Amino acid sequence: ALCLFPDDEDEDDDDDDLEEDAAPPGCDMQLYENVLELRDIKLETEMKATALKKEFEELKKEQVKQTGLEKVHAERVQQTQKDIQKYQREKQQRANQIRQIVPVTASQIQCLYTEDFPEQEDMAPPAIRLPADLKNEVVFTRSAFARLRQRIKDLRVETEAARAEYRDLTRSFAVSQREKKQTMKVIEQLKQKFENVQLLRFGAGVSLEQLERAAAAVAAEKEQKLNRESMEDKGPATLEAQVIAEKRKTIEELSSTRAALLQQNTKLLKTVASLKASDILLRQSLDNGGGTTATALNKDGLTDVHRARKAAKLKEVLKLQVKEIETLKKEIGLFKLKGAHIDPTVLYGQRQPYFTRVRCEGGEDNDQPKSK
Repeated sequence: ALCLFPDDEDEDDDDDDLEEDAAPPGCDMQLYENVLELRDIKLETEMKATALKKEFEELKKEQVKQTGLEKVHAERVQQTQKDIQKYQREKQQRANQIRQIVPVTASQIQCLYTEDFPEQEDMAPPAIRLPADLKNEVVFTRSAFARLRQRIKDLRVETEAARAEYRDLTRSFAVSQREKKQTMKVIEQLKQKFENVQLLRFGAGVSLEQLERAAAAVAAEKEQKLNRESMEDKGPATLEAQVIAEKRKTIEELSSTRAALLQQNTKLLKTVASLKASDILLRQSLDNGGGTTATALNKDGLTDVHRARKAAKLKEVLKLQVKEIETLKKEIGLFKLKGAHIDPTVLYGQRQPYFTRVRCEGGEDNDQPKSK
C-alpha cells in the first residue's frame, strides 16, 4: 500500500504544532516511521559525505604540500651529505699536516723520508728515500741503545730498593720517636720529683746557680764557724767540717750530673731534628721521581749508613741516660736520708728573717750546750 503525502507549501502556523509521530490519514504508521528513519539516515549520510569530501580535499592539499617539502628536504640532505664529505676530506687533509707524537718501538724507527702532496689525491705515493745528510739526525750505536734499555730496568730496581729502605727508615724512626717519648716522660717525672724535693727542702724552686752559690756560702759560713769554734772544741768542728765537705761534694756532683744530662738531652733533640729533616728530604726526593732518588742514593750512599749508626747510638745514649737517672734517684734518696739542708739565707738573702732567725736560733741553742 502506498501513502501519499500532501504537498502544501502554505500551511498555517497551527500545523507546526502537529505531532511528528502522527501519520497522515490513510497511511500505515509502520511505513511512516520507516520513511522518517530513512530520511534521517539520508541526511546524516549526506552530511558525513560532505565532511569526508572536505577532509579529502584538505588531505590532498596537505599531500601536495608535504611532497614539495619532501623534495626540498631531500635536496638539502644531499647537499648536507656533500658538505660533510667535503668537510671530512678537508679535516683529514689538515690533520695530516699537524705534527703529532706517536710512541713507537725501536724496530719501527727507520731513517727514511717521503714527499707528500695532499692536494693531489689521485697521485700514486712517491718512493721512499734516505736523507741527504745527517745534520738533523741523532745516531745511536746498538750497544749504547742496549745500555739505555738496561738503565731503565736498573732504575726500576733501584727505585724499589730506595722505597724499601725508606720504609725501614720510617719504621726505625717511629720506634726512636716512641722511645724518645717514653724517655721524655721519665725525665718529666724526675723533674717533677726534683721540684717536689726542692719545695720540701727550700719552699720554692731552686736553680743550679743558686745551689752552687748556696753551697759556697754554706761552706764559707761553716768555715768561719769552725775557725771561731776551733779553739773551744776541735773534735766536733772537725766532724762538722767533714759532713759539710761531703754535702758540698754531693751537691757539686748532682749539679754537674744534671748539667751533663741537660747537654745530652740537647744533643739528642738536635739529632732528632736532623733525622726529621733528612726524613722530609727523603720523602720529597721519592715524590719528585724514582730516577733522581736512586741517583742521589748512589752518589751519597754513606748518608743512610751514618743515619742508621746515629739511630743506634741514640738508643744506647737513651739507655745510659735511663741508668744515670736511676742512679740520680738513688743519690737523691740517700741525700734525703742524711738529712742535709741548705741555709735559706744563702738562697734568698737577709730579707727573709723568718727562716734565718729560726735556723740561727736553733743552731745557737744547739751549739751553746756543746760549748758549755
